Amino acid sequence: MTLNAYLVTAVIVLVLLSPLFLLASPVWVPWLIIQRRSQRKLGYRRLLPFMAGTIENYTRLMIRGEAPGGDWANVSRNLDRYIAETRSPRIWRLQLMCLIMEVAPVLRLRLPFSLLSENAREAFIENNLKHGRGLMRIVSMGRQLARLCYYATPGTHQRMGFVPMPQRAAWRRQPERKLAEVAA
Repeated sequence: MTLNAYLVTAVIVLVLLSPLFLLASPVWVPWLIIQRRSQRKLGYRRLLPFMAGTIENYTRLMIRGEAPGGDWANVSRNLDRYIAETRSPRIWRLQLMCLIMEVAPVLRLRLPFSLLSENAREAFIENNLKHGRGLMRIVSMGRQLARLCYYATPGTHQRMGFVPMPQRAAWRRQPERKLAEVAA
């Protein structure tokens, strides 16, 4: 089944479950309002705090290293900055991916990711996201999202020995690239 077929299936399921969402609205609407207020206090422009926590928890378990810049919140801040600064009609998909990553364990009859213990989170990632079959294939794409957000921190670049293109000597020797960059 293709990714588009999975997305269509997910939309159909959501439509069928919409009466349940409506009945549960006295619970989730106040929760969403609280998330929005916390978002501003924490300095996030686009990510809700639970989404930030989800990406931080996934990254912490998938990358066995030290936190970028000494704080795992830098990972979610990288994602928030990217979402806020990117102008694309499809950028909402990244926020949806964070939501799906949070509720994915529910598809396996477990608690949402943020409510699982550290061992249960690790087991979920190991058992469901390594090979990404079925609906978990969509969630397994979140692994790349977590890695991209982790490696987007300049301190991580230095530890890995990565040199951004404008700082590479070979790149600086080609004036036409400089002009193309200025034009863009």
